[in-house]
Formats: sequence, C-alpha cells, structure tokens
Amino acid sequence: MIPPFDLDWWNEVASVIGGIVAVGGVAIGAARILRDRRQPKGRASPLGGLIQELRDADAIKSYPLTSPVPLLSDEYVPRTLVAREGGDQAVTEAALLSPKAGNALVIGEPGSGKTALVKHAAAESARHLIGLNPKQWGRAGAVIVVLPAAALVHRSLPAALAPRAPRADFSRPPLPGRRWLVCVDALDAVTDPGARAAVLSRLAGLTGADPWQVLVTTRQLPADELAALTRHGYTAYHLTPFDDEAFRRCAHAWTGSGAEAFTEWVSRRNLDALTRIPLFAGIAAQLWRREAVGEAAGPAELLDRFVQHLLPAGRAPLDEACEKLRARLPHGRDFADRLAGLHQPLVEVAATAVLAERNPVEAVVAWTARQAGVAPAELPADWPEHVRRILGATGLFTPEELAPVWRRVIEHLAAGPIARGDGDPAGDEPVTAQTRGVQSAALARVDPDRTRAQLADPAGVLAAGYWLVSGEVDDPELRADILAALLAGWTPPRADGECWSLLASYDTTAERRRELHAVATDPDRPSRVRRATTQFLALRRTS
Repeated sequence: MIPPFDLDWWNEVASVIGGIVAVGGVAIGAARILRDRRQPKGRASPLGGLIQELRDADAIKSYPLTSPVPLLSDEYVPRTLVAREGGDQAVTEAALLSPKAGNALVIGEPGSGKTALVKHAAAESARHLIGLNPKQWGRAGAVIVVLPAAALVHRSLPAALAPRAPRADFSRPPLPGRRWLVCVDALDAVTDPGARAAVLSRLAGLTGADPWQVLVTTRQLPADELAALTRHGYTAYHLTPFDDEAFRRCAHAWTGSGAEAFTEWVSRRNLDALTRIPLFAGIAAQLWRREAVGEAAGPAELLDRFVQHLLPAGRAPLDEACEKLRARLPHGRDFADRLAGLHQPLVEVAATAVLAERNPVEAVVAWTARQAGVAPAELPADWPEHVRRILGATGLFTPEELAPVWRRVIEHLAAGPIARGDGDPAGDEPVTAQTRGVQSAALARVDPDRTRAQLADPAGVLAAGYWLVSGEVDDPELRADILAALLAGWTPPRADGECWSLLASYDTTAERRRELHAVATDPDRPSRVRRATTQFLALRRTS
C-alpha cells in the first residue's frame, strides 16, 4: 500500500495534477485557491510541485486569434454521447467518467470537442483535489491524467506516464482505494499503421485488474481497429454535436450582447448544422465578432476566412526572411518578391509535412530551394530558423514543437493543392489514417458534382464516407448520395466492413436517422439500395 503521507510522493502526484490544470485551462482559478491557502511552515508542502506548475502556466503562449478550445474551456458546456451499439439513450460525461463505466472509446470527428472533454474532466478533478486537505484526497475520486496516444507507441502505459512525475509509481494506484483514470487522447493522430497497431495492442491489454481505468479518444477509425478495442471490453461511444441550448450558451459567451445577432446570421447563412460542431462554432463566432466572415457559407469557406485572417497577423517574420534572401541570393530580389506572395502555399507545404509526420521546417527549406532554383545548401545558413519563425507566427502551429493547433485547419491547408486541381480528391491510394483527413478536406473544397463522380470508385466512396461522418457535408442531396453509395457498398446482413462502420458512425442522431429513412423510401434509388437501408436500420435497432 502507498504510504498516505509520503510527502515526496505526494509532491509528485501534485505535479501531475498541476500539469493537468495548466493544460485544462483552469490554472487561473486554481492559482486563486492556492493563494488563499496558508502553506505549512517548516516542512515541505505536499502542494509545492503544484504551485510551481501553476506559476509555469502563466507563461502559456497566446496566438494571433484566440483558439476556440480555450473559449470552450471558459464556458464549458457538458457534452452528451450515445453508445455506438445499444440504442439512442444519451450518456452523460459524468457517467462516462464514473469508475463503474469501465474502459471506454470515444469517437468524435474533427473539432467535435474530444480533447476539450478529457482536458476539462482532468482539470475539474484537479481543481477539486486542490481545494482539499491532502488527508481527504483518498475520498476525492479518480486522479485523471491526459496522455497523448503517441506516447504509447514505444512505451508501456506506466513508462509513458512517468515523465509527468518521475518519482511517482504509475503501476500502482494513486490513492488507497482509487485508480488512475488515464485519458489517452487522439489515437487517430498516430498515423503510421504499424505504430497505431502497437498502441492498439497496448490498450487492448489493459484490463479491469489494472490500477488504471482508460478512456480513449479518436476520430473515426477503420472497422477492424475499432473492434480491436471493443472486443477487449471497451465500450464505444459517439460524441454528439451541440444541441440548440449548448450552442446558445457558447454563442453568448463568445459574442456577449451580439449573441442574438450572431445566431440569426448563422441561420441566414444555413450554418446551423455546421456550427453545432464546436470548432466551427468557435471559428464562426470569432470571425463574426471581427467582421471577417464575408460570404462564408460552408466549412471550406469558413476555414479559408480563418486562415486569411490569421496569416497577415503573423507576417512580419516572412517579410524579414525575404529581406535576408534579397541580400544573399543571386537574383534574390526577384525571388524574394515572389516568395512574399506565397505565404499560404508555404504554410500548405508545412501542413502536408506535419500530417505525414515529417519535419515541416525541412520540407519548407527544400520547397524554398526548388522555388528559388538553388540547392538547399545555397540558402542562407539561418534559413531554417527563419522558416521556424514564419510557421510559429502563423498561429496555426505551436511555436516550439510546430504541432498543429487545430488539426482540421491543417488538413484544410494540406488539401489546397488537391482542391485546386493538382490531384484527385479521393486520390489513387486507399483511405488511410495519413490520407483520410486531407481527402475529406479536399472534398469539402470542390464542387459537389466532382464529389459525386468519385462515388463510382470504392476508394472514393470511403473518402466521401469519412467526410460524411465529420458532419461537414452541408448539401442534403449530396449527403443522401453518399449514404446511398455506402449502402450500395455494404454487404447485408453482415454488421461489419468499412461501409457498415461508417454508416453506424453516421447513425447517431434522430435527424440523421430520418435521412436514412428518406433513402429507404426514395423511389429514384435502386431497389438494392432501398433494401439495404431497411436492413441496416433493422440491424441497428436490434444491436
């Protein structure tokens, strides 16, 4: 048993909790609690590590346009989920995080709030612990830790958690009678198939006998990968979109007295469904508040406006870099003048590299050399540092790691060349974790008829299916056509396969089920598709 008053050990646990609070967006409130507490004198405080973490949190960097995720944390709206199998009854966050829930798999599409959910849960748990005397911590519930799924590629769960608090023993319970609740976030972001298989294997091996309860978040994954967890005791849930009340609460928090005008604008632009996705709701509100929305009327248009608003705010490093090129390269003035107009294509190169898990700085350096017609070695020696500063200033990448701030926005940028005609939206390659997000983003940027043309090919059907389940297809006729193509690709009555899995992921709300019923009763659809729809709905009712 862990000694309940081992101060060094408690310091390590406090450090973990402090890190959670910093990331979860509630550091300010926690700091106020701590400032009001009188610290013991003459001995180390069990909360010493936490205080340091909170102080460090004050240095969190801001971006040219505030991220929608902190806004969601400021006015967090509890989310609801539905079980992937077993009916339409809503499941609350509290039930999901309950020790009785067991291991869980939360499926949500880009911007749906998966990371916000787990970080908010961790922050709330930590804030509760901060307000207690350490003697009471044993009655405080689980200790919640958020861990990126990528940390499990080469390490066991305790080893992956160890850097958070080197003196803590994550192979044992954190408190007498309590378990760690480890939220393994962004499984889909592990895009290498072999690496993701290793993570799935580790997660599948975690059982109820371990000191951890595990909650995994991911976008839609292939059917066999979802099954790798569900057949080992994970209950799968889908995160549902904002309902009207949740949207109104966030709209008021984001736009204040303008909430009613913003809501009316959303309806006039037919953005009601799209803004029930938290990321798009936040982006729309921020652009509306800055009068930068223009004629945006869909996901691609909103994201274009968002990028166009961000890039000029961080342009100074690009202008400085162009001055360096003017002075250092043969014909540097002409090239620098041209590069100054290629800010977004430069960022698209970096976005493509990041999604392929390549170094974005190296990719942009190589691209710059090709554009200039020189070897990379002929560029200024400090050109990589200039590139790093250019990318960090955009607000699209974190300044230090150059990781995506909003993965969906990075996918939108990487899809730019494809949508402009430099490639096929569905691509010649099969849909994989490395391609599906970009393919979906490309389909969002092209004419609906071009998307329909892709439905004649199985790879195109799957690409369109992944886009469909994202909730971003705003054309109801196109949604129906994609549903019909998925149903045509499904082999009844088997409740498996990629088409079945995508249909099951789409069938999460009453409105979407009505769309399926409409396909079943549409006399213009082939009889095979109508029969398949009826069989699908019947199987879903009995699953």
